[in-house]
Amino acid sequence: MAETEAGRMAPDYLDVLLVCSSPVNVSPSLDLHHEVTDLENEVRRAPIPIRLRRVYPPTIRQLERELSPNALRLRQPKILHLLGHGAEDGLWFEREDGSGELVKVAQIRQTLQDSPIELAIINACWSGSGRVVSLCERLVRDGVVKTALGHERPVADVSAIAYAQRLYEQLLDGYSVREAHQRAANYLAEEGLPGATEVQLVGDADLRPAEGLAPGARTGRVEGGPPVGLPDLGYFCGRADEYLRIANTLDDRHQTAFGIWGIGGIGKTHLTAEIARRNGWRYPGGVAWVDAREVTEGTAAGVLRAALSRLRQGATADDPGAGLLAVFGGEPAMVVLDNLETLPPEAAEPLVRFVEQMPRNGSRALLTARVGLAGFERRKCVQSLPLTRGLDDYNGAQYAYRVTVAKGVAALRNEPPRESKEHRVEGRCAQISRRVSGHPRMIEVAVGMARHGMDALDEALAGLTGELADQLQDLLATGLALVGEEGQRLLAYLPLFPTARFTPEEMGAACQAAEQFRPAHPIRAATVTDRAPAETGPLSDVRGSDELPAVAAVPWLPSALQQLERAAFLDHDQTTQVYTFHQTLLEHAQHHAELPEEEHTVAAFGLLAFYARYLDANTDNYPAIDRCFGNAMALMESV
Repeated sequence: MAETEAGRMAPDYLDVLLVCSSPVNVSPSLDLHHEVTDLENEVRRAPIPIRLRRVYPPTIRQLERELSPNALRLRQPKILHLLGHGAEDGLWFEREDGSGELVKVAQIRQTLQDSPIELAIINACWSGSGRVVSLCERLVRDGVVKTALGHERPVADVSAIAYAQRLYEQLLDGYSVREAHQRAANYLAEEGLPGATEVQLVGDADLRPAEGLAPGARTGRVEGGPPVGLPDLGYFCGRADEYLRIANTLDDRHQTAFGIWGIGGIGKTHLTAEIARRNGWRYPGGVAWVDAREVTEGTAAGVLRAALSRLRQGATADDPGAGLLAVFGGEPAMVVLDNLETLPPEAAEPLVRFVEQMPRNGSRALLTARVGLAGFERRKCVQSLPLTRGLDDYNGAQYAYRVTVAKGVAALRNEPPRESKEHRVEGRCAQISRRVSGHPRMIEVAVGMARHGMDALDEALAGLTGELADQLQDLLATGLALVGEEGQRLLAYLPLFPTARFTPEEMGAACQAAEQFRPAHPIRAATVTDRAPAETGPLSDVRGSDELPAVAAVPWLPSALQQLERAAFLDHDQTTQVYTFHQTLLEHAQHHAELPEEEHTVAAFGLLAFYARYLDANTDNYPAIDRCFGNAMALMESV
């Protein structure tokens, strides 16, 4: 706080409460997590005095707590920002288990009555509509808030977040709500994003929420929200029944663990990540995510040691299981142990013994594997769920369309799923999902194949027979055969990265070493027009990058990365500049495309030299080290 001329204390920050609600059983599923994370990251980086606090969990009860007298002694929020589903007579909040609760207008009005909230921003599809007396109008009319902004019709998630980012920037520059709103809408139009004309302003358009802030530059702050360190797997849809079955066990203190078993690519990791992300508020002791593929010591002790160090940074113990149990005994915590099928069979017994010894205080372990751990089902303190089916028709079609948009597949992009009068989901995305039984990984591969023409895709889908696991392998092989020569060539290098992730620098180092070892490959070098667009991100913060092998040293690599990404075999995080791929692709490469032994050895030693220079150049740059630490440790352990 800074003192004003009148002797009052001016606030240091414009306080905003953010409710991001996407109940798992309300359709269509909203893709809010990734966009809200982007908004939060922008706030953290921006030199603007805004303090964004997530209402977490996004329940009406938690919003009431955030506006209670005790909470208001700590902050005076002037803006309430709600993202989610609207209905004719209210807004959808979540219950603690993640299911939906339709909160009526009267209850929302009562919750906000006598609060310091001046501006309500409501990104719900009907909130500015004239079909009913909208929530915006009622809040302003009843004197609950001075001003409200609401969307008249459904708006794309990315548009809602982009609008919010620009709106806050303008408000903090001192503009009125009217001026900030107009500038944010103009920004959407200039960027070609939909929704520029859909936002309705109600009430005092001259309101300036940032008026009276203490002078001086301050970096934005973000408070509350889901735990960090969880994998960002993108759009989550369907699986409401499975999600709620697991979530409804989390309050049972007699339970200690839940196992999720199923074939590769069926969605075990995605479901588990969603459970951890939405329920982190239950675990004051923290949430730790461990992918068994990234643990260099491929044993039960190694996995538990990794979990201990992530719950308590830097913690070590001769007996990591005992160390974890001590942490759990202090306050409830959660550990997620993913991809346990990569451990040897003898790891099952100590892991089962560990979950049986966990304190009955609400702590929880979530485990995933392709088959259940031996002896797990005999314990009374655990439950398990076999994932044996894919997504239902509706959600499978929605997922296929989301992948289509993300990968820019023109053959499918102009045909979103639609519902017939008989309530049957129609369209090419729905057909793809049905043909692969809603298997998420197969949907991704099939959408990538559509880039090569619908005839090729139809032929591949028509030839699928047998069990889902066999169909996935056949579809992978067919899809990879359609990828360009450069992309197929890159497959041989994937087994060098057991964590199923790599940076462009790592891959460049491995490829460059192998290229120097063997005669020139007959594949032509990529031309300028072949290459992937120049990337932007945090690489400029990586010290010593001028001494590291550049992607440009391997002329065909940019095209290879682009081909595999566009075909949905690679995912690319623009922020960290890290590529990830699915375990099923790694296994395919290990069996069908691995480098000859001598070239593999040369590439591995090229990587070792790269890691030595990279880690030396970034000894105190932990975000840079995290980009390749798992691969570096795994390679050094293997050597």
